[in-house]
Amino acid sequence: MKDIYELLNDLDMEENEFEEMEVDDFEKNKVKKALKQSVINKNKARGWKRNVALASIIACLALTTLGLTFPTQAVGIPVIGDIFKFVGKSDIYDQHQEYARELNITEESNGIKVTIKDAVFDGYAVFFTYSIESEEDLGEEPLLVDSLDISSPSGGSGISTYEYDTSKDTYERRGSGGTKRIYDNTYVGMQSIALGDENSNDTATVEWEIKGINIPSKQQEIRGEWKFNFFVSALNGEVYDAYDSVRQDAITVHVHKLLRTPTSTVIYIQQQSTKEVDRSKWDIIFTELEIEDNLGNQYASGNKDNGTGTDSYNMSWIKTFEQLDKNATKLYITPHVSLVDWVLKEGEGYKILEKEEIVLDEIVIDLKK
Repeated sequence: MKDIYELLNDLDMEENEFEEMEVDDFEKNKVKKALKQSVINKNKARGWKRNVALASIIACLALTTLGLTFPTQAVGIPVIGDIFKFVGKSDIYDQHQEYARELNITEESNGIKVTIKDAVFDGYAVFFTYSIESEEDLGEEPLLVDSLDISSPSGGSGISTYEYDTSKDTYERRGSGGTKRIYDNTYVGMQSIALGDENSNDTATVEWEIKGINIPSKQQEIRGEWKFNFFVSALNGEVYDAYDSVRQDAITVHVHKLLRTPTSTVIYIQQQSTKEVDRSKWDIIFTELEIEDNLGNQYASGNKDNGTGTDSYNMSWIKTFEQLDKNATKLYITPHVSLVDWVLKEGEGYKILEKEEIVLDEIVIDLKK
C-alpha cells in the first residue's frame, strides 16, 4: 500500500495544474506535522532526491497558501493512518484513531487488494477502516456488495449487508459503510457494526465478506471473494447503572445504564407505551435523546442506534454519543419521543405522513464514582 508521501512524489503534474487556494493555519500545520512525522520514520536509504521533494512540499506549505487540485480536496488528502477522521467527518470519530488497534489484514481477488487497516471496539460497536487498491478505475465512491457480522461471548450479535433485492431489482443497504477515492485507483473507507444486547462485552468477533464491488458510474459490478475474520478487545470503560424513568401520557422511557469509554458514550434505554396510544393512527414510536452535562456541554449523536422490541411501540434502544468531558459530574438526558405515521412508497422508501413529538422530563445521571 502506498502511503500519502509516495503518492505525492509519484505525481506528474504541470505547473499550470496547480491552483492557489486559501487554507487556514490549522490545515497547513496539520499537513506539515503529518509529513514531518513520516519523513522521520522513512528509511534514509531512499535517497536525497526524495527527501528534497518532501522538504520542498513542506516549505511550500509553510510559506504559501498553495493547494493541490486533487480529486479529493485541497490539503485534505487523508494520511492513510487517519481514515477515521476523513471518512467519519464528525467529532465522534476524533478519538478513534488514537485507541484503534492496527490489523493490516489483506485479501486479494481479481486484481483488487482490500486491507483492513485498524479497528476499535467500545464494548458495543466495532469501527474499522480499510483501504482498496485496484488495477482499474472503480469510480469516485464504489459500493461494496458485502455481508458484515459481529458476535460476542455473551450471545450478542449484529448484521449489516449490502445486497441485491430481487423484489425491487436494486441494491439495498442494511447497515453502514462508505468508500471514497483518495488518489487514482486507491480508496479508503470505514465500516461499523453494533451488538444488539445490553451485556458488558469485553471481546467480539467480526466477520466481513465482500462478494463484489459495484461501480454506479459505470453500471458495472466486479465479482470477487474477499473474506475477513478478526477478533477485537473492548476499550477500558466505566459502566453507570442508572435505573430511572420518566412518563408522560401513555409513554414511559427508562434509562438502564450508561457506558463511558475513551471514544464514545453509549446509553441503554427502553421505551414502553400503553394501549392508550392510537395504533390505528401511529405506525411506530421513536425515542431520541438530548444530552447535556453540568458544564453546559451538549453531545452529538453518533448515528449508531440499535433498536429491538416486541413491536414498533415497545422498543429497547442503544444510543451512541461522542465522548463525555472528563470533568463532567452529572449528565442530563431529555427523551424526545416521536409518534410517526408513514407509508412505504415504491422506489422512495418510507415517507412520513404525520409526526407528533413529545418531550419528556429530564433524567439525571451522577457521573461521580
